[in-house]
Amino acid sequence: YYFIPCAFLCKHAIELKLKECLLAEGAEELKGHGVEALWGQIKTVSYPHYDELLAFIKEIEKIDKNEMALRYGINSKLEPLSENYKFDIDNLIHNTMFLFNVLDEYVVHANIFRKNI
Repeated sequence: YYFIPCAFLCKHAIELKLKECLLAEGAEELKGHGVEALWGQIKTVSYPHYDELLAFIKEIEKIDKNEMALRYGINSKLEPLSENYKFDIDNLIHNTMFLFNVLDEYVVHANIFRKNI
């Protein structure tokens, strides 16, 4: 039963990392929780593994499209979950860490470096 809280924490951490990237790029307003929508707002798109990371973001969005299932354990009709989640939590955590490393190097730190020049 620990995979639902782990999946929620990974998705939430990805949301926060994407918002950090947007702030590093100069965004003044951050709205929403959807990781695919936040990903689409990032201006920096020239870095390694972009296509693979985009596919990962889309998969993360599928896990909890309505942003309620993992957070509250209910669906959009306020009923208990009926989904049968099947995913490899170890790969989810590994891929999340890889995403963070790429975004740190090519978006966050790159933009901070550009601002300091």
